[in-house]
Amino acid sequence: MSTRQKHSLRNKALFIDHNKHKNAFRDTFVKSINYPYTRHQLKQLEEMSAEFLLSLFIDIQNKCGQSNLNFSKWHHKCFLAAFNEEVNIKWLPIEYHVLKKPSKTKFCDATKCKFKSFEPGK
Repeated sequence: MSTRQKHSLRNKALFIDHNKHKNAFRDTFVKSINYPYTRHQLKQLEEMSAEFLLSLFIDIQNKCGQSNLNFSKWHHKCFLAAFNEEVNIKWLPIEYHVLKKPSKTKFCDATKCKFKSFEPGK
């Protein structure tokens, strides 16, 4: 290896080392993050969230058909049985705001929908 190649290799090594340890851009804009939770705590939180959501979805399924819409002159409300709560209809998804309700037997309710049923992979 010639002296010139050694000098070039040394310069590249110094450049890499400088970028690893003394990078002003990285020090300014990229901050190291110290999370307040341990991996074990995050795993517990994940399991608790999954358990909560599963019980919520089971409750929603068990109370299917028990929710109802309440229309008065000034207020349009909906009683959500799964939550045991009456909410303003404006807070609900669009299904509750349309005249033609979605069909439970058809896959797609759009007027020009080409799908007759859901077939995975097709």
